[in-house]
Amino acid sequence: LANREARLCAHRLANVLYAQGKYDEANNYFARVVRSCEQYEPSSSMAWEAQTGYAESLQALGRVDEALSILRQVATAYEQTHGSSHALTLAAMKRVGLALRNLSRGAEALAIYREVLECQIAALGEDHQESLSTKNSLGNILRQMGQLEEAERTHREVLAAREKSLGNEHYETLYTVHCLASDLESQWQLEESLSLYRRALEGRRQVLGAAHYATMESFFRATMALLKQGRDDTAELLARDYLKELEEKLPSESYHI
Repeated sequence: LANREARLCAHRLANVLYAQGKYDEANNYFARVVRSCEQYEPSSSMAWEAQTGYAESLQALGRVDEALSILRQVATAYEQTHGSSHALTLAAMKRVGLALRNLSRGAEALAIYREVLECQIAALGEDHQESLSTKNSLGNILRQMGQLEEAERTHREVLAAREKSLGNEHYETLYTVHCLASDLESQWQLEESLSLYRRALEGRRQVLGAAHYATMESFFRATMALLKQGRDDTAELLARDYLKELEEKLPSESYHI
């Protein structure tokens, strides 16, 4: 990859392979681009993007500690080049936070997401979609850490803002509905949790399709909430209805990854 055009093509190929779930092959191409950039353009945006892709593929392969080290380096490079409040720096910091979360280092991840959110609110406003995305992730980390009431409060705030700006049926709104349902399920508030899982399920069926992994996750959580309530017959009926829909639609509906 001795010229920039070849590096760009290899980088795009790596992204395509990653999107297809071919993580080993994607990792190899990302690594080739990284090595080439180190030789020809070590401080370029392409170099940092290639390092990010390489780290993401490492995470997909379970090598999260290695990925974290690379992501920290990329975040530092963006900060030194663009400043601590630049969108690229904040995005890189969020990737560091996600890696920490994947390593169950919730307190460190939480601190990073709080810092990113503070910068985004100052630059973009509290109700900007970037701010809301970070805030929603913050709520998920809080739930993971067992801070359930704060997680619930955070997701309720995000849900109200997304309903207002995006509408009730937008996929981002439905994602927050699902997250809030998870907060409530963790607190054994099963009636409201089930109602929200059903809302997420029906909305995702319409917006994303029955075979989408997010829709199937809402289906699974809804059935689990029913079982926790002792409503086994209702869970069975829901499962049979969903299976029937999948069997009818899968021949013409591709699975989304």
